[in-house]
Amino acid sequence: MSQETKSTTAKIRFTRELLIVIDEWAIVHRMPRSVAVRMLLLRGLAWDEALQQRTEALEELERESPNAETGEQWADIFAREAEVKATIEPQPKLAA
Repeated sequence: MSQETKSTTAKIRFTRELLIVIDEWAIVHRMPRSVAVRMLLLRGLAWDEALQQRTEALEELERESPNAETGEQWADIFAREAEVKATIEPQPKLAA
């Protein structure tokens, strides 16, 4: 039983600036430009999928416990605490 590789050729036009970046990335990772393009495209697709899964997970968490703080709310809480601490603690005097 032999395996057949199925592929499709598509012509994609890149700007010069993007080609420079792709070429640099390919050189750093020691691979041909064609392989670098495939890897970067697959990473982009995986990133979008991971972002969508994260959003769905956060929405599910919010449905399960609507009163739980999110990461953004915790960041706001920490920022307010830092502001309060800065106003309470005496500021060092600068030498004239």
